[in-house]
Amino acid sequence: KPINNILPTLSHHDFSSVQPELDILYMQRKMSRLPGFNRLSRWGSSGIVPTAKSFVQTIHYLGQSHNVNVLGVDVGSAATTLVAARHNLQRHIIRSDIGSGVSLPALLNQTEVEAWRRWLPFEIEADDLRNALYNRALTAAQTPPQDNEDRYLHLAGVREAIRLIAGQAKRAWLDEEGHRGDWFDWDLIVGAGEALTALPHAALAALALLDGFEPAGICSLTLDNHGLVRLLGSIALAEPLAAAQLAAFDALRQLGTVVAPVGLGRPGETALKFKMTYQDDRRIEMKIPFGVLEVIPLTANEKASLEVRPTRNFSLHPSGKYPGRGMAAQVQGGELGIIIDTRGRPIILPKTDADRRRLLQTWLAQLNVETEPDIAPATTD
Repeated sequence: KPINNILPTLSHHDFSSVQPELDILYMQRKMSRLPGFNRLSRWGSSGIVPTAKSFVQTIHYLGQSHNVNVLGVDVGSAATTLVAARHNLQRHIIRSDIGSGVSLPALLNQTEVEAWRRWLPFEIEADDLRNALYNRALTAAQTPPQDNEDRYLHLAGVREAIRLIAGQAKRAWLDEEGHRGDWFDWDLIVGAGEALTALPHAALAALALLDGFEPAGICSLTLDNHGLVRLLGSIALAEPLAAAQLAAFDALRQLGTVVAPVGLGRPGETALKFKMTYQDDRRIEMKIPFGVLEVIPLTANEKASLEVRPTRNFSLHPSGKYPGRGMAAQVQGGELGIIIDTRGRPIILPKTDADRRRLLQTWLAQLNVETEPDIAPATTD
């Protein structure tokens, strides 16, 4: 079947017509070889929908039904799926060479070891890190992270997996849409896959999503904690609204609302001022310095009125426009509450290892992750 030219001009890519054909080839050439597949396909009117495609469809329906910009990522052991629904545009990328388990060697081949080391709050040599990752690739499917060092190695891999696929998406989708600031403009981010949902602390999953995507402005963070979003795509073929409502209100674990200004400053310099009014009229007013993660309590069942005003070097607009302009919004809480992320966009880590490790430990403490006894405090190099 002929498809549209994916490179109609030297400066424009159009992958919209090739993706459905690739889905068909995948079902015909690979899935149909599985024993019993053809018989099982006849049991339902919609046939069999692969998990990745089901995740894609649910995210799309979620965005359409609630008229929001949604970014979803499903990080698996072998593959990672990234989906975007925005401005009536639907995009997705499925990478079978990016994962947090069996695909770790392939992921490591596409990234630098130093990129992994930058996310670790403890000291480790490059060779030891590489050996630990290859060992994890052999055991990840059977054994979850056994200690805190293993857990932070895993978290570094999840960050790099998200950053790698997000970088590819940003290059491809911005070429099609032509609005660079829009990449960071999301109302809702959905994380899926046990690489994220099985982490022992909700803050670690939030940190992986924040460091992976670096969203700007105001957005909500959620997790597909029970894997329902990946299953609702089949239901959506028959009842799109029911699937979208179930995904939004029952399937998603609310982590909280993120406020992340664009801009860079000096540590200690005020990045923004905010005032939050609870439903019972309680108020909190604070000045938040640059370079921190501040958590404000607000449960998942609570809403609050938020007024935010960045200082002149910072902007709440994803493109960085309108520095100093304030914003008011009605926000919903979550397990973590309201997360104020003033680490800047892009996130820049210190050059020296000791300062970097100390800063990572500080961020974990600011997210109320308990001090880990088997992670030695950072010392001066």
